[in-house]
Amino acid sequence: MGRIHEDQAGNPSGSRQPDLSGTHGKVKIASVRILMALFVTLATAAGAQSLPERRPALLGSGPESLVNLIDAGELMKNGQEDAWVMFNFTVGVDGRAGQVVLYRVSPGADLLKREVSRNLKRAKFIPAIYMGRLTSAGVFGTAIFVAKNGRPHLRIYENQEMEELKRGSDFIAPQTIRSPYSFYPNRAGYLGLGATVQIRLRVEADGTTTEVKALSSTRPEENFASNAESFIRRSTFLPGYRNGRPVASVITFDFRYFGRSSVE
Repeated sequence: MGRIHEDQAGNPSGSRQPDLSGTHGKVKIASVRILMALFVTLATAAGAQSLPERRPALLGSGPESLVNLIDAGELMKNGQEDAWVMFNFTVGVDGRAGQVVLYRVSPGADLLKREVSRNLKRAKFIPAIYMGRLTSAGVFGTAIFVAKNGRPHLRIYENQEMEELKRGSDFIAPQTIRSPYSFYPNRAGYLGLGATVQIRLRVEADGTTTEVKALSSTRPEENFASNAESFIRRSTFLPGYRNGRPVASVITFDFRYFGRSSVE
């Protein structure tokens, strides 16, 4: 076989580089673009297939997690005693919090409440998954601060059930992933009224809602209670999770209507 010589540009002697402005060059570029598009499509499909069928939104444990952003030592230094704060928020597909509401606090929890409120918007969470896709989810949360033997302890849970909190259970309450657009009673909305309805909700391990019951309402003369029940029945939930596994669970929570004269 004869030796192939190369010119100074590294091309075999007698050969010419293809003219990319001509037909052959256009075909080559088109082929590369098709291959790149196919690669992106396959990569996207592979990424989607790697997600589980469902997963609740999680607090996470990295440097941007809520528990690591709150300085428990500084809280104790500033005089915070044992306290707890309950809050609701949504976790978007980007892992950021929105629609934050802090609504139950123990006496003397002002410092803890301020830090939770300030850091929720800064924190990074792990988004929920439903039907193999990332989705936003409504989360029930509780932050508990305890100063014991001169050392601060901060725990954050994804539930608001007192018995679960007392036990320090690894329990994540059911999370809302889809809700109807409108939920305000017509007359109450026109009058600018607000109310709080206490709801008992049962969600099965497959996410099916089997019980929705209004236990009380701060405005029983209006139809807030029945309206809240209807809204929740038409919502979609991820089930509760205990020790990382979906379980049937019953939770009690406050469903709040914010009006010009909201009842706190």
